[in-house]
Amino acid sequence: MKDDIQRVEAIEARQVTDAWQRVEAWLRRYAPATREALRPGAGEEEIAALQQTLGVRVPAGLKALWGRCAGVYRMPGAGFLLDQRALMPLDAVVTVYREKMAQEKEDGDGEFQFWRAAWIPFCSFGVDDLVYGLCLDAETGRLLTWSRFYGHDVAYESLTTYLEEMADILEAPTLAVGAGPGLLNGTLAWRRPTAPEEAALWVPFTGGAEQPAAVDVDFETLVRRVRDTGERVRVEADGRPAATLYPVAELAELDESAGGLGRLPSADDDGTLVPAPVRVGDFIQHTHLGGEGKTFTEGGAAVAVLLTAVEVERLEERAAIARQGRMSPEQAAAFAEFLARQPTRPDA
Repeated sequence: MKDDIQRVEAIEARQVTDAWQRVEAWLRRYAPATREALRPGAGEEEIAALQQTLGVRVPAGLKALWGRCAGVYRMPGAGFLLDQRALMPLDAVVTVYREKMAQEKEDGDGEFQFWRAAWIPFCSFGVDDLVYGLCLDAETGRLLTWSRFYGHDVAYESLTTYLEEMADILEAPTLAVGAGPGLLNGTLAWRRPTAPEEAALWVPFTGGAEQPAAVDVDFETLVRRVRDTGERVRVEADGRPAATLYPVAELAELDESAGGLGRLPSADDDGTLVPAPVRVGDFIQHTHLGGEGKTFTEGGAAVAVLLTAVEVERLEERAAIARQGRMSPEQAAAFAEFLARQPTRPDA
């Protein structure tokens, strides 16, 4: 009997792992900004401590998922699961669980059960959202909806079903019923945004050959070249400009002319966090808030900045307009000709 249980748990863990790897591979290929929102996996000791805190045994599938990814950072693109849900960090799991159990003790009765000890919340509408989301019933394996109110409907038969359905839709978008996957500044977004400026940038994902994968770039080599030559480098995808890596001095001049890009990435005013800096050879890579942009530093000093093609076009257009507005017609024409001659290397 014990061997049978262990075999079933091993199959469940393998199925969840396989489905998650498919999702993560898709993110790496098409939505790198969302991929960077993923927190590292939790270790066995960390998950065991969580089990002890909750007082409930975490099913093998959820253990496998948390072992691959223990939640997401609070940043754009974090709500990328089906129905635009976010995988909750483990501390948020504990917070929600304790609040729900306390509410059950205070408000629950024999007829209406607000929360059960076996229900483990694992994803929510936002990273820190405590209003509604999905929980895993550790006894049945089903995924249930949860909210501030009574009523917990069965949303999916299992965690495996949920992740496999997501992976299937990403790989074959025509399988989507309702909102399908789309791309927005390198993030996965399941529906067109309501904000006009974001809606204009959202592109439905069709999986066709016309939709190129994200570019896999050797940033260490390119940043070193930008540092040593002082020249910008253009990054291309399928022969089209995808981004530009600027020497920090040149970008500072453009930034001043265009009215400012804003501060370097750390934390937004609303507390939004970016992924921890990562080492890229001799440099440290900092991901910008709200998109695919990156700043590379060396010895604590900024060396180069990567901007998407859209950001580059807007910045240089604003800078050109601002500069030409302060010039005579002859100077403005000469300046426009100068910009057209600027060296740009398509090296990636």
